[in-house]
Amino acid sequence: MTKGAVYFHFTNKEAIAVAVSEEYFARLAAQSAGVKRLKLPPLQATVKLLNRVAVALRDDNLFQAAVRLHLDRHLIDNGLPTRPFADFIAHCEELLTEAKRLGQLHGDASQESLARVLVASFFGAQHTSWALNDRTDIVDRVQETIDAIPPLHQCSGSARADNAPAHQDARA
Repeated sequence: MTKGAVYFHFTNKEAIAVAVSEEYFARLAAQSAGVKRLKLPPLQATVKLLNRVAVALRDDNLFQAAVRLHLDRHLIDNGLPTRPFADFIAHCEELLTEAKRLGQLHGDASQESLARVLVASFFGAQHTSWALNDRTDIVDRVQETIDAIPPLHQCSGSARADNAPAHQDARA
């Protein structure tokens, strides 16, 4: 593809970055919708979602590019949308709220705090996996994160990643 062909569709590099980011968040939303269609119990659905996104980050070049762009978002003139990160946290919070309603989330656990910590831990695990092993071990690092959070650990066995390529996983 020539530079002219690219700039026929995009006005500048920032517009390309925004388009990549928007597609990433659309695919992230599709992952959430795919898990919702499985009608799993909420904690199991949370684990399944994290595992599916881990596989996508390992296998999908667009996911990888978008994460890289977001790390450098302060260098991009137009900025990149951050609302979808909030949406990912909100989706996890929704699942955790349902788990609490069903009695699966015990004690004084705040589903709001747990969702924020979970998403931050997830993206920290993926970043560490990327830095140390080019994401080859991301599924294992995300599983360690899940196992370190007691409410999720109890149901993680049945929702473990199947390591299928990301493009196949999103359709279920």
